[in-house]
Amino acid sequence: MCVIISFLFSFFCFISFTRSLFIVKDRTTALIRKSITSNTARGYGSSWNNWISFLSEKQLRANKYLVGVPIEEQRRLLVFFIDCMNHQNKDPNRIVGGLRHEFLVNCQSVSIFADPAVKAALRGCSADGRSKSMKKMAKLRAPTPYVFIEWIRSEYWRDDPVRAMTYLGIMIQYTFLLRPCEVAYDSDTRMQHTIMSEDVAFTNHFGLNINSWEVTRELHSSIVEVAIIVRSTKVDKSGRGFLLFVSRGNQYEQMLIKDLLDWCAMANLSRGDMFFSRNRMNMQGLVINKKLTRHMISTALKAAAVHHNLPQQWFSAHCQRIGGATDLKQLLVGEGQFLSKEVGNWNTEESAKLYQRSSSRDINSLVAVNAGKNLSLDDIKRMFPFAEHRTSKNQITSAK
Repeated sequence: MCVIISFLFSFFCFISFTRSLFIVKDRTTALIRKSITSNTARGYGSSWNNWISFLSEKQLRANKYLVGVPIEEQRRLLVFFIDCMNHQNKDPNRIVGGLRHEFLVNCQSVSIFADPAVKAALRGCSADGRSKSMKKMAKLRAPTPYVFIEWIRSEYWRDDPVRAMTYLGIMIQYTFLLRPCEVAYDSDTRMQHTIMSEDVAFTNHFGLNINSWEVTRELHSSIVEVAIIVRSTKVDKSGRGFLLFVSRGNQYEQMLIKDLLDWCAMANLSRGDMFFSRNRMNMQGLVINKKLTRHMISTALKAAAVHHNLPQQWFSAHCQRIGGATDLKQLLVGEGQFLSKEVGNWNTEESAKLYQRSSSRDINSLVAVNAGKNLSLDDIKRMFPFAEHRTSKNQITSAK
């Protein structure tokens, strides 16, 4: 009897220990997977399937994580894999990067990926500079010119709050060079980087800060400045975030402040809402929160492209960041507005930016518009001298 009890106790201890190991493995895997962005994870998605198919098709019985395989064999196997992927017109660098990450996620050794022979094989598969340039040119996105934003405002900034929200998100993107996920809902980041209602403050002429959900139309004339804090970005490793300011420095900034105030009055925001979202009550008495999305931004841009007789495939939700930076660059040429790392003897440009703090004296892209140095439609066309203009205004499908 004692033997049976002892056996059962040992068995249950073994089961409990095994279960704990699985829990640890699952949590470890989940944590390491979070180390890369969702876009990168999607790009890596097919890597593991390619690797398993390769081992199966070549009838190789090596462990899929190369455990117990001599280093020489690991080297030959990976180089052979790289060569096969290259002959299938797949990107070996991306696939091997994904494979390495899969090894890492499962806590396996990744030292073979740093092997000189493996690195040499990857370099041997790389296209020449001209081929890379031609490939990138085909996927190149155009900067959003300010004339697009003016047209979107004239069409969208009316009685429909959803369309008004779309225009304003695009305008803020252009003004402060923001990524789409910082103004719009993204199913991948799930508002991790998005500006929330509590991240926007309006300052009146008495120096008092007013929350976005407290704004009324009676306050419009007293507001002199708007501060926006972006608390999280894809590249912010310090966790500091950064501040953005709009003051009444010129007619374009004055218009933006007015639009922001009008938006707060019509959006019916509450603390915890996305700033670019709108609350309304449905027929059942439930509050529905409509959020700005990348698709809404992209659709508006494509509609603007159609109106201005430009190919809509040139424009996506990321183009305001490019357009704002391009216009701002024209204003900063030769003026030394941002110090390089050499000037302050910092190790990196990242460190240089950390030392150059944000203030209400910072300029934005609307200053370039006010100075007449923003992009024109002709400037956009000249950026694509080798593009094939196969479409006309009548042939382009109108964006809804």
